[in-house]
Amino acid sequence: MLAAVARQAALLGMGRVEWCVLDWNVNAIKFYEEMGAEVLPMWRICRLAGPALQAYRLQLHYKEVFSSSISFHCPSTSDFKFLFST
Repeated sequence: MLAAVARQAALLGMGRVEWCVLDWNVNAIKFYEEMGAEVLPMWRICRLAGPALQAYRLQLHYKEVFSSSISFHCPSTSDFKFLFST
């Protein structure tokens, strides 16, 4: 299935396909590396869930978080994506 996703992404001209793997799952890591994937050791998954996420619905943290001078460079919208899950 992952090969089909990769093929479709290449056909659509996408720059990359990303997914997650647990660091202890050495068989999966080996499989992904053998198919040509690069496992990025310096990246960590960030997640807002539960009360921390609901605080944004209520806008309790919005002002203090987004009023800071944090900036990032994103050359194109295809380089920056979020996954939303229920």
